[in-house]
Amino acid sequence: MQRFLITSPTFKGHIEALYDSNGRIFRMDFGKASDLSDEQLRGYKIRIPVIYDHMEEAFKDTKVKWEAADMEVTFQDFMREYPYKRNTHLAEAYWPTMTSSQQYQAFVAAITYRKYCERKKGWYTPMIPVKWLKTGEYKNNWSEL
Repeated sequence: MQRFLITSPTFKGHIEALYDSNGRIFRMDFGKASDLSDEQLRGYKIRIPVIYDHMEEAFKDTKVKWEAADMEVTFQDFMREYPYKRNTHLAEAYWPTMTSSQQYQAFVAAITYRKYCERKKGWYTPMIPVKWLKTGEYKNNWSEL
């Protein structure tokens, strides 16, 4: 997982580009960028590369700056997506022991895990969150199960 913040003198704030573990674009967030015209927004959507290794080439000869940044996901973000709320205090105590990359990976996986649990409703009971985190269940691809 890789996160980039993109800034320019032509707008305030930053654009966030998130890339998955394969280096492919996962998400673009324009929510913290203001004063972007519709034309600029379309331009950035086209210019931000699909593969993060191409970031330098995408913005060469421009005034745009980009920098790698740590993933930022709070425990509350994770629990908002996680489908089971029992013993959350245990998971909250474990959360700071995880790296920011693991926290982000767990957050993204919690979204697909919730959908998995909804599909299996009636016969599958979700794990308590701390067990799910400690055993690395977030590393599974829940969308394919």
